[in-house]
Amino acid sequence: MLDFKSKIKQRENKISQGSKQMSEITINVTGRAGMLNSKTQEPVANHQILFDGTTGCTYLQSYNSIVCMVGSTGRIFLNRDIHNCSKTTAKYRNMFLKCTTEQLNRHIADGTIKVISFDPIFVHEVTK
Repeated sequence: MLDFKSKIKQRENKISQGSKQMSEITINVTGRAGMLNSKTQEPVANHQILFDGTTGCTYLQSYNSIVCMVGSTGRIFLNRDIHNCSKTTAKYRNMFLKCTTEQLNRHIADGTIKVISFDPIFVHEVTK
């Protein structure tokens, strides 16, 4: 039986080979950080970075949805359904990925960044 980290790596490889969906993922949240407002440097309420210590993956969450994932290999996956749904989500997505929308679109076009369906993803808070 594969451990969770191996399952994520398998999914990353499958998506890299052309699959359009990352399904049945549980994020074991071992750390959480708030995004900061670029003008006031105050934490924003609805956009957070989630860290999964089990897999080494990092996620951007907007409200209750995962916007994107940076895999343990550095591979970036965007949620097809919401990564570009609002100006605010796009703003925090760009801050999280440290790029502009133009750079992001170039990376999507050249296949460096994959746009896929993320449903369902389950967020599980790990408590000590």
